[in-house]
Amino acid sequence: MKKYLRIVFLALAFLLWLVCAVFAMAVAYEPVGNVVFSIAAGSVYRKVGEAAFDAKGYPRSIAVYKAEHKPFLIVGPCLFHEGGDYEDFFFVNQTQVVRTATDKGGDMWCRSFGRLHIMDDLSDCEVLRAPLWDELKFEGSSVRYDDATDSYVYSFRIENDTLPAKLTVPAKFFTPDMFVAPNRTRKN
Repeated sequence: MKKYLRIVFLALAFLLWLVCAVFAMAVAYEPVGNVVFSIAAGSVYRKVGEAAFDAKGYPRSIAVYKAEHKPFLIVGPCLFHEGGDYEDFFFVNQTQVVRTATDKGGDMWCRSFGRLHIMDDLSDCEVLRAPLWDELKFEGSSVRYDDATDSYVYSFRIENDTLPAKLTVPAKFFTPDMFVAPNRTRKN
């Protein structure tokens, strides 16, 4: 019996040491912290499909993530600026395409096994991503429903681009729970 207690005690001590080491690395090294804190305290979204994104004449598919009772589909990640080193997401619902300043925070996210773990999903919590803005509020931006593809098509400009960006998201991803979910961006 003493032998088994000793093994259990040593295993618990090793586990405690391992947790402390991971936490220390998370505090000391930002990339490790982004992963640890987004998994430990963030919201979990599952990948539900792909959206078409065309910016600067370069079409590509980007992932669409969804969580129950959240106001946005999270679409991306996407590199918003040429030569930039920050990838981030579009936060999309039927009337909004919200984007944040990628160099000002909001980089606590990681992807694993078709899941997105993200600290600040712009729902009803403290907003860590600041500043943020709705791309559809700018002149020349629009959203329309396309019957042929059963999709919502968002057209907007990113920064000072001469060509508008076009984001096409299948309508099947928008569910009724999104319309009543707390949306922090509507309060700002």
